[in-house]
Amino acid sequence: EALAPRALLHSMGMRRPAALFACCCAGLTCAALCSLNMAVSLYLLSSVFRGRTLMILGRMAGLAGANISSAGVAFMDTFCQGGGMAQEDSSPDLDTLHVAYASDAPGFPGLLSSMLSVSRHLVDPGGCVLHVIVPPEDVERMRDLLSCFNYELGNLSETPRVIVHEATALGFNSTDTLKSDYLLGAPRLRKPTVFARLYLDQYLPTASRVIWLDTDTIVKSDLLPLYRMRMKHAVAAAWVPSFTYVDCFAQYPELADIDPSWTFNSGVLVIDLARWRSEALAAKAEHWIGKVGGCFGEQLALNFALGGRVDPLPWAWNVRELGEEHLAALQLPCFDAAHVIHFCGFAHLKPW
Repeated sequence: EALAPRALLHSMGMRRPAALFACCCAGLTCAALCSLNMAVSLYLLSSVFRGRTLMILGRMAGLAGANISSAGVAFMDTFCQGGGMAQEDSSPDLDTLHVAYASDAPGFPGLLSSMLSVSRHLVDPGGCVLHVIVPPEDVERMRDLLSCFNYELGNLSETPRVIVHEATALGFNSTDTLKSDYLLGAPRLRKPTVFARLYLDQYLPTASRVIWLDTDTIVKSDLLPLYRMRMKHAVAAAWVPSFTYVDCFAQYPELADIDPSWTFNSGVLVIDLARWRSEALAAKAEHWIGKVGGCFGEQLALNFALGGRVDPLPWAWNVRELGEEHLAALQLPCFDAAHVIHFCGFAHLKPW
């Protein structure tokens, strides 16, 4: 607890360490899931995470002839600024907050941490539904995760409702379609759960809107303002530089003229499901998945399918690259002001 102050535990959606240990005594499976949450809390303010990122930031500052403080201030001035939330949409059909994930069993550690962080920061937990899409073979293990989830939230008077959806077949043949060389070094992007976000209109047929979260996200704020943002398009997402996809463009150079002003990350999305259906965006994304061989999973294909018709999310709703050590250093000045922190990256620097 000395390494992880109570405020941090709360921001991460965790209860006191004593309660975590009590949960760990409930059973082996629950123990494995619960103990990882304390690891998440400890890691995020530990000397390992902060020290390593400050060290890298310090090296960068040294190369530039500046100190760590000035480097951090300069970065805050150029990146962690502006971007307030768009005007709120007060439509009555947005009264219930829908949040969706998809994961197989290996992703359950991150999933549990993210679900708890969402739940702990909701102003109205009872007005939220968490949807989790899992392969049929992992439904039983998902019940174990929910036991721990419910225990962890035992101190709340209301908790979000959780609906588990069995994953259905993809709308394309993955064997014939996912042929990009990029996937050889990123086999996790072949998983059917990666593509589940394309079919959320089928899993949630009566919902007007949904927030999609990757399982390597930690939420630090109430999601309702994000959910109720005023939208002009089917999708809202956070911008990323187009060089994110440089390896894909190397294999498919004819696609490299993508407009860099509208490339985005798909780890945090707000989706207007009615617009998604009417624009047949799942079919358009499937078309582009075939053209790019599934390079970068569904993300690059979704970029092309939307073609810039995206509402921009303020930076604080998707502070990315915390899974990459050299990029995590750059994001550190933004950490405290972030609403959602995203441990994406291939260095696997995930607290769980």
